[in-house]
Parts: sequence; C-alpha cells; structure tokens
Amino acid sequence: AIEAASEPRRVRTFDLPGSRPCCAWDLDVSADGATAAMAWFDDGASVRDVATGDELFFVPAPEDVMTPFDLSPDDRYLAVGMGRDKAAGIFEPVLGSEAGTYRAVRILDRSGHEVGIPLREDGGFLIDAFRFAPDSRFIAIASHREPPSGTRIVAADQRVRIWDRERGVVVTEIDGSRFELGRSGTLAFDPSGRLIALAADRQVRIWDVKSGAIVATLPSQPADILALVFSPDGASVATAAIDRTVRLFDVGSETQRLVLRAPEDCNVESLAVDFCQIVRSVAFSPDGKLLASVDGTTVRVWALDIDDV
Repeated sequence: AIEAASEPRRVRTFDLPGSRPCCAWDLDVSADGATAAMAWFDDGASVRDVATGDELFFVPAPEDVMTPFDLSPDDRYLAVGMGRDKAAGIFEPVLGSEAGTYRAVRILDRSGHEVGIPLREDGGFLIDAFRFAPDSRFIAIASHREPPSGTRIVAADQRVRIWDRERGVVVTEIDGSRFELGRSGTLAFDPSGRLIALAADRQVRIWDVKSGAIVATLPSQPADILALVFSPDGASVATAAIDRTVRLFDVGSETQRLVLRAPEDCNVESLAVDFCQIVRSVAFSPDGKLLASVDGTTVRVWALDIDDV
C-alpha cells in the first residue's frame, strides 16, 4: 500500500533459501495479496504464502538461467516457460543462442503439480513471452520462428496465440506479418480480457482477443520497450523502456499523453551503467491515479492526476 501521509513499512521479507548469494529478479503477487511468486537468478521460481512466508512449491532452474513465470490472477496457477524435453520428462530452458526463449509453457497448481499438458509451440517457433488472461483460463503466448543461423527474424515469422489452457487448444492466432521486424516482446491483457497488447521492438499494438483484429497501433518509441501495462479502466497503456522513460498512451485516440523520465541517480558503484539507465518494470495503482516504475535500484511512484503533475 502507498500512503502519501506516511512512510512505507516493511511487512514481510522473502530470502533465498540456503547459502546461495544471488539474486531476486522478478516478482508477482496474486490479486488478493495472499500468494507471491518470485524468481531467483540461477536458482528457480518460488511460490509462497504472503502471510506466513512459507514456500508452497519451488520450480528449479539450471545454473545461470532465469526462469520466466506468470501467476494467474485467481491465485491458483503458475505458468512457467520451459524448453526441450529430456528423457526423464524434465523440462529445461533453451540454452545457447536462444537463451531468452522457450519451447513450451507448463501450468502448475498451488501444490506444484502440472495441470494438463504443456502448451507447446510447433513448426520451429520459440516462445518469447506469455501472460494469463484476467479470467485465468486463457493464456497468450508470443513467439517467433527460429531463424537459420546467421539470419534475421522476419515479420512473417512471428505470432501471438491465445490458448484455452483447460482444453489445451489455440482459440485465436494473430498474424505475425503485422509486426515490425524483430522479436516479439512483452504482453499485457486489458482488465476486461477483451484486448491484448504486445510490445515488439519499439511499438505497441493492441488486438481484439476473440477476432484477432487490430484495435490500435500506438506511436513508435525511440528505444526498446521492456514492459507494458494497461490502466485499471483499460483506457491507457504505460510502457517502460531502456532510455529511462515511462510513457503513457491513450488507447482510444492512439496518442502519447505523457513522458516521465527517471533521473540518472544510480547510487551503487558496482552496478552496470546500462542497468541504471533502463526502466524495466511499470505498474498502476488499483485506482489508476499512481504509476510505479523500477530503474536501477530505485522504485519511483508518479502522480498521474494533471493537478498533481
């Protein structure tokens, strides 16, 4: 909770179990605040009870690999991006030249047991991003076709598919020929679940989930986008980019409303300069009046009301 009249108060600390020194790199909290999922670099993803701090289950990852995940809004499932099968039926992230991509998404329940079959890409496609819909039944997967060695990804070799995770089938496919050149990036559903936004390279496009028809194309940005999120009313989209900016867009008019720039004030000497200069995460408050962003070692909270600005 953020209160203007009081100082923030720490209510719970989650530490990496054991003696390994590094490092928390992602966090997701369920809509009711009861469950938190967190990823530890070179270790795996942990799902915990917020009230007690107890670990519900843990998904291990191979050494020096980040495990992507998404916690379902209803607090019942965790989607985990995994790669090729091994003989023992264990999934591992794809290593090597495609270190940031995956071949399948597994759905786990609160006990860590797999629900249904993995959602697999076919035809040589590799997964770049995935996201639960607000109803927790559907999940969007953005992917690109693995290019031949030494060649670039082309627009027609990208796609977004909406899966019914209960039936394990694709219900909508968005044509990759509508994307700019470059790999697909981050995904976000609007609060109603009727729209989905994808950031590819430096632009955000928004589609109707059922029809696959494009609804809006937001203005291009001068730098690559690392995160995006819809406002609680679905009327705006905020993006975080590597040029230290948070940008706010109006979906209906397809226009940019506001640019918020984080100052260059990294206070950790050992931290890489490039890491300090990017905004890598962004989130709205439930009432839509505040916007939080993360850059370097700092969380900033921006007031979006025009009088406060």
